[in-house]
Amino acid sequence: MYPAVRRLLVAHPAQLVPESGWEAAHAACMACEREHACEVSALEDLGRLLADVRALARRGRKEVAALLGQLSSSAEQVRGNVAEHMAREEVELFPLLARHLCASQQRAMLWHTLHAMPLRLLERLMPWVTAGLSHEEAEELMNNIRLGAPEGDQALVQLLSCWAERGRVQGT
Repeated sequence: MYPAVRRLLVAHPAQLVPESGWEAAHAACMACEREHACEVSALEDLGRLLADVRALARRGRKEVAALLGQLSSSAEQVRGNVAEHMAREEVELFPLLARHLCASQQRAMLWHTLHAMPLRLLERLMPWVTAGLSHEEAEELMNNIRLGAPEGDQALVQLLSCWAERGRVQGT
């Protein structure tokens, strides 16, 4: 999400951040972009380690136990790094977006973020997210997704709605 904010900062710095805060906002965006690159690399490493564990397990090799420990440790480290990163984005980025982007721009950013995710991830993410929301909050989320999506993507919106409904059924 930070690349979109950085583009906004470059295009409309005075609208988003007072001149006195522009450098701090720009630095925060750059730091988060670096973190994103590190997180992508760590997730790729984790994927390779998982593939190694699977290959050894299929062959019945004894080294799999040691790799499982390494996999667990690496996964926990990635989880912690992502949690810290997301917490920082909530503190630094979300208030900036809420203050300076209109509702349609926020919805478009939400749609862009969802549209960039693989369907297999969204199939698991949507029920998980909506399970923690009240009925009204879930309806508001889905309405914002509908309004943020282009007309040609309404079939995908319907699919997301079906997946979101699973979480609402599980959450009650």
